[in-house]
Amino acid sequence: MLLSDGDKVIIYDTISGTNTGPLSDGRPPTGDRVEFTALNILRLEGGQVIERWGLTDELTMMKQLGMIEVK
Repeated sequence: MLLSDGDKVIIYDTISGTNTGPLSDGRPPTGDRVEFTALNILRLEGGQVIERWGLTDELTMMKQLGMIEVK
């Protein structure tokens, strides 16, 4: 979903893929498929992004990769 108002753009999307490379903390790839959401708010000036705020549902991703135990 993409919304805009004035100089701000909001992007809410679903990210999906397969973990085929090492994670940023050095853990080896799991080969597991993941699907999680992300929200980004961009502020534009002169047709360019000059600020970005974002949230990613990393908890869901970590659960799907077996990095944390689901209770």
